[in-house]
Amino acid sequence: MLNRDSIRDGVVYKLLKKNQHITKTIPQTPEERSESLKNTLKERPADSTREGVWVFAYGSLLWNPAFLYVERLRGQIYGYHRSYCIWAHLGRGSPENPGLMLALDRGGSCCGAAYRIAPEKIEEELTILWSREMALKTYRPAWVKIHTNKIIRYLKENGVPVITGFQGINNNNRVTTIGRGGSDASAVMCAKFFK
Repeated sequence: MLNRDSIRDGVVYKLLKKNQHITKTIPQTPEERSESLKNTLKERPADSTREGVWVFAYGSLLWNPAFLYVERLRGQIYGYHRSYCIWAHLGRGSPENPGLMLALDRGGSCCGAAYRIAPEKIEEELTILWSREMALKTYRPAWVKIHTNKIIRYLKENGVPVITGFQGINNNNRVTTIGRGGSDASAVMCAKFFK
């Protein structure tokens, strides 16, 4: 199983290098991966220096990220969808019977997880990620906007806010949730949206 220690020890690179006659692809050297990461970090959004970098996970990174993170939230991206669109001749398949691997393809949207890497750990943790996911030139890194459930975290930590559009006053001058802004059914639908 892949973990941060085995990835740091180069197990992915060594496996791909040993089996490049099967994959018919030469793995990126550690120097090539380092250059790729350096170029990607040059293009990162300006605010990522302050809060760290967010990594979007949609496949095996969901249950085995192998890098250290300080925060994990549900996330969704738009403009890409999860798709089994990469043939794998090693690991998930063989030369005679290739398997399929997940990737993100253009169009639609994709739900997954957003992991935040602390600012002081960006290079170290992304090096582990690059060693694992960028071993071949199959994936292309991209900066995308991740829509997260930070509102849910805020609500849990700070209590439930009163949405005044759902308040009304009955004939006895008591506040109710049935008013001009909506009904209990509307409030339930609103709550469902924020789950």
